[in-house]
Amino acid sequence: MHAVLLINLGTPENLTVAAVRRFLAEFLSDPDVIRMPRLLRWCNPVVGHLIAWFRARHALEMYATIWTNEGSPLRILLERQRAALEQELGEPYRVYTAVRYGRPAIVSQLERLAQDGAESVTILPLYPQYSGGTTGSVLRKVGGWLKRHRPAMRVHVLSSWQDEPAFHRAQAELLEATLKRHGWTPEDSFLLFSAHSIPVSHVAGGDPYPKHVEASARGVAAQLGWPEDRWEVAYQSRFGPTEWLSPSTEDAAARLCADGVRRIVVCPISFTADCLETLEELGKRLAEQIESAGAAMALCPALNDAPAFIAAMAEWVRRHYPDVSPSDHASSQTVSSSPVSANPESPQVRS
Repeated sequence: MHAVLLINLGTPENLTVAAVRRFLAEFLSDPDVIRMPRLLRWCNPVVGHLIAWFRARHALEMYATIWTNEGSPLRILLERQRAALEQELGEPYRVYTAVRYGRPAIVSQLERLAQDGAESVTILPLYPQYSGGTTGSVLRKVGGWLKRHRPAMRVHVLSSWQDEPAFHRAQAELLEATLKRHGWTPEDSFLLFSAHSIPVSHVAGGDPYPKHVEASARGVAAQLGWPEDRWEVAYQSRFGPTEWLSPSTEDAAARLCADGVRRIVVCPISFTADCLETLEELGKRLAEQIESAGAAMALCPALNDAPAFIAAMAEWVRRHYPDVSPSDHASSQTVSSSPVSANPESPQVRS
């Protein structure tokens, strides 16, 4: 059996202050997320829990605006992606899911697929663009488990796919459907790509994330034939006092409205499942900001379980393991990735 492990960031388990605080504390305690000098890393859990204590109630109010009867949208969509990809791949593939923060945890799922007899596994972090705080953190977790357990299975990590044409096509299809639904065209609309921001200090340290985001946006715009002067990239979800990538999505939208743009299509280019950042931050707050300025906003959904995205992931998995017979994969344990991590403290991986 060949396993595929889909990994996303995570989400609170339920809609309570305790669950939200627990999720935020684990997330903000990660040294790949809040980076401190090596000698002060013992402070990470203290800082993470302290921030979580003060932010939990406010975060709960935001989660309450997107929560469904089935639970967290991200959790629901991750399961739909799993089921759709498993069906697309067929035998002998089996698809699992994990989250970096919360449950099911990466380590528990690696142990599970090993117990289930996987001869090989493709680990697919659901982040199109590499960053040390997302994919890099996943690599550190996976690498630590492999070092401790040395399982007899071959492991491949697809660490970024910002340049993949299949990704560009899948996102372009969703944008085309969004335009058609609103009756808009590239000639009468402005396309604003919104990606999760990261601190500027991470980029100064070698993180390739903004270059990857730009490559993704350019690929999608080219796929659509979008006029070069009618799209740009902006960044959302900043917090804390440090300098983050700019322009912010809010500032970019305000400038466009002030310049007379009246139709703005927003594409969450770094998100593969609709979640708090897309549904509440963009779908509610940004939409209200743009509408109050006299313009209209059309929000493109995240990739979610769109057939073109599921087909793209299946293509990537098959590309690395076109033949998944046990005799090919049970003899050695290899970690490979593309590209090599830009974070020197993440597990080093080779193609």
